Amino acid sequence: MGLLFSCGKSSSGPSSGNGKGNSNWSLSNYTYQRGASSQNPGGNFVSMAVSTSGNGGNYGAYSGSSLTILFNNLGPGKYTLASEDTLVKYLGTKFITIDCTVGIAVNTGAVMYSTTGQLPSATVDVSKDPDGKYHVTIKDSVTLIKNIVTGGGIPGAASSYKLEINNAF
Repeated sequence: MGLLFSCGKSSSGPSSGNGKGNSNWSLSNYTYQRGASSQNPGGNFVSMAVSTSGNGGNYGAYSGSSLTILFNNLGPGKYTLASEDTLVKYLGTKFITIDCTVGIAVNTGAVMYSTTGQLPSATVDVSKDPDGKYHVTIKDSVTLIKNIVTGGGIPGAASSYKLEINNAF
């Protein structure tokens, strides 16, 4: 199963000053601030796309990042990190998959890191605000593996990185 999102201007605006709190994520040593987002909480799945804006942290080849989050539409709670295949196979279970792409603010190439296909073990906190928007947090870092390379990728990019998420929405 493949999932592709494009993030553009969002009516929810940047995280500062909108009453929803700080929203950022870290992949390895790079921390990215939420610039725009979109979510679709309909049907069997909730899909979310969260991205940086502008220079995306000004990290050279690692500038700009996006999160693609997909989970079974079972409301707020603790979800278990799993592969997309597992998520689709077990619709009645709180499974979540996360992709993190880096290098989207530059034209030198990008790399998408994804949830591993190994047995699920890490938990992800999913909450819902009064406006009905979902928020995703990973307090203890999880390992994502290199999945897709575009435009030549990022020279020297590792085969896996640790990811933490603070209040992605």
